Amino acid sequence: MQNNRRKTLLINRTFQLSFIKLAFAFLCMIYLLCVGVGVWLINPIFDYAQSLGSKEMNELTLLLDELAFYGPIVLGILFVVISCFVVAASLLMTHKIAGPLYNLEESMKGMLENNELRSIRFRRGDYFSNIESSFNRFIDQITLK
Repeated sequence: MQNNRRKTLLINRTFQLSFIKLAFAFLCMIYLLCVGVGVWLINPIFDYAQSLGSKEMNELTLLLDELAFYGPIVLGILFVVISCFVVAASLLMTHKIAGPLYNLEESMKGMLENNELRSIRFRRGDYFSNIESSFNRFIDQITLK
């Protein structure tokens, strides 16, 4: 059986990197929105803590100080982990899109240069399997005439 694996993940560098940049920018916007909403929701709690008596204020102030210290650290770590996941998932997804298109393009170039019609084969799990079958039917129709 023929090994039908590609050796590189960046097949169409321009398309794949622009998709990853777009996904990362979207993730950054969501992150900033969540941080903004979090700050907006926590501000009334800080105001409430300042209006309390000294004993209750000390306990709540300690809790809020810990939240103010550890919150950004936890959010930063979470952002890095989720960013790594988004970049990896985007790279794999675009690989399954760019691969079949690259395969089709290379097959068509080969047909033009060699003047030989041949069918194409995509990998299992690649997108656009309908293009593979349509292209192969097209080649079959041409070779029958």
